[in-house]
Amino acid sequence: MKKSIFILALLFAIPMVRAQEEGIGEILNRNVIDCYDVVNNSYALLPNYYEESKMDTVQMIIDYWKENCHFNERLQRIIILKAIDENNFSEELYDEYIIDFLLQYKGSESVYYPSFGLNPPADFQKFDKFTQDLAYRLSEQNDLGPLEKFFADFYSNHYMNEFKRLYGPEFNGTNLQAYYFEDIRKNKTFGALGYYFAAGMWAPTSSLNTLGIHPRTSFGMGYYSPNTTVMLDFGVAFLNSANYYNVMYKDSLYRTKRFSGLYLGITAEQKIIGSSRSKLNLLGGFGYEGIGTIKIYDEQCDCDGLDDIHYLNTINLNLGVGAQIYLSDYMNLFLRSKYNFLFFNNEGGTDLSGNTITVSIGAMFTGYSYERNRLRALDYNRANSW
Repeated sequence: MKKSIFILALLFAIPMVRAQEEGIGEILNRNVIDCYDVVNNSYALLPNYYEESKMDTVQMIIDYWKENCHFNERLQRIIILKAIDENNFSEELYDEYIIDFLLQYKGSESVYYPSFGLNPPADFQKFDKFTQDLAYRLSEQNDLGPLEKFFADFYSNHYMNEFKRLYGPEFNGTNLQAYYFEDIRKNKTFGALGYYFAAGMWAPTSSLNTLGIHPRTSFGMGYYSPNTTVMLDFGVAFLNSANYYNVMYKDSLYRTKRFSGLYLGITAEQKIIGSSRSKLNLLGGFGYEGIGTIKIYDEQCDCDGLDDIHYLNTINLNLGVGAQIYLSDYMNLFLRSKYNFLFFNNEGGTDLSGNTITVSIGAMFTGYSYERNRLRALDYNRANSW
């Protein structure tokens, strides 16, 4: 009881000046603890008492803060640094939320006060400078264990790629490494909107080779992740046929070199192998493919306007491989080659049986992903997933 009275008096010493404005009755009859004042005054008072080596008072403030108000990143930080300084550090001081707190400190995510929705108190800069100096002093010691050294370096702001250290064998079996790996596991299969533009060629085989090779452009968009991509594709092949061919339409045979190829389908990609800068994928898909052959005019009309184009249609089943090179986390260049199984039926006309090989070179762009940004903040090597 005496401890609580002392801490309350200490932490509310500064806000008591509000009595002139609020009235002493309002302050004395508050039914809830004003945690804004508790946290704000803790930020202001802890550095002073710590530097004066009044560690009992420091511990009393920490205990009161922890028991009565929101447990935030700065409270976790001072608990860890104080334990290292007093040679009683253990992993019982934190749980799986330590990764969130470390990311908050690193600045990849905002410091969060979900219980109150408050802005950071005014004295937090003083507190941060104090913990940074304390951590730097601790990091200079030669008798620290791997975990103690990690936290001392991290909180001293010598944290460039610090998370990568957790892959080291010296952290095997630690809770911190386990929490880190679990966080990566949950986020490394992120998904984001992706879209691409590509150019290439449409090359027929067998009897279909009568039509010759054609340039082709394509566009697609859909779901993108490090391991799996599913895109809705639209492709257009153009320029006239290399040779004349015959098409039967309404019992009449037409000789033409007209050609326009259309494709609409779905393609799925699955990573086979990958590195930090590239990956190799297996492709598979299906869709509709059509060849525009002859113009069809309305014979009832005296005008010369185009009414329609006669298409030969088929299902397209395709398999292939693709390679990607990453220029950034949001853009990559790719090369794809697919073998397309086609089933054109040009009854009464030139035999157009055969398949095609399509080759595309293009650029893919991907949108924002919380999971990907978190992986980057965790210094995750994308070679392990991309």
